[in-house]
Amino acid sequence: MQFFNLSNAQKRTIVTEIGESGNDSYVLSFKYKFPVEDEKYVKIALSDIIRKKFNLRIKKDNQMEFSQYFSQLDPKIDNQLFYYYDMSIEKEDEIKEFIYQFTKTGFDEIFDSPLYRFVVLKTRKNIIVLGNVHHILMDGTSINILIKNLKSYVNNLKNNQSYELTSPSYEKYVKKEEKYLSTKKSKEDEKYWVDSLKNYSSNYFTLDNLNVSKHEILLEENTIKN
Repeated sequence: MQFFNLSNAQKRTIVTEIGESGNDSYVLSFKYKFPVEDEKYVKIALSDIIRKKFNLRIKKDNQMEFSQYFSQLDPKIDNQLFYYYDMSIEKEDEIKEFIYQFTKTGFDEIFDSPLYRFVVLKTRKNIIVLGNVHHILMDGTSINILIKNLKSYVNNLKNNQSYELTSPSYEKYVKKEEKYLSTKKSKEDEKYWVDSLKNYSSNYFTLDNLNVSKHEILLEENTIKN
């Protein structure tokens, strides 16, 4: 088994978790709806994505040194991938409460354990995919890519087409950002945020004053440990 170094951002996140185990400060949550008739395709697509993209684990040794490795998921075992709940006869308020409680759930253990939690929730009209992913594993941009992959995968299955999961190019992402930063819209966006935030002091932006508990951290390229 190969072990890989963690980025500085990942290390900071782990230290925070050790100091306050189970907190939701570094949990990224998302929700996406599909038509109820897509249930079969959603389950197939989500299972495949989890097996191929969510097998990263964190290792802690006796000297409190951290590393990461890839764990092999058994393709024959689906119950380790996501939870399924049929709430098609439940009231809307109960469904909303279930979703709210799910988004507030942190991870009690981050070492040698899955850093994700997915739910496929069936309602009267929709199949709702709920996800909690630890920030050690993904960031906000990665969540958007995940949702796009899931949508495309489901659409391909519905049309009897195969779907190949590919790793996004960070180089292409940087070039796309460079192109955006050279546009008029970039300047307009910058002005909007500067004007919107100019009346707030730096003390305003604390965890106590935020309405959400999701944070962005920068990920760095990992290298194989010697």
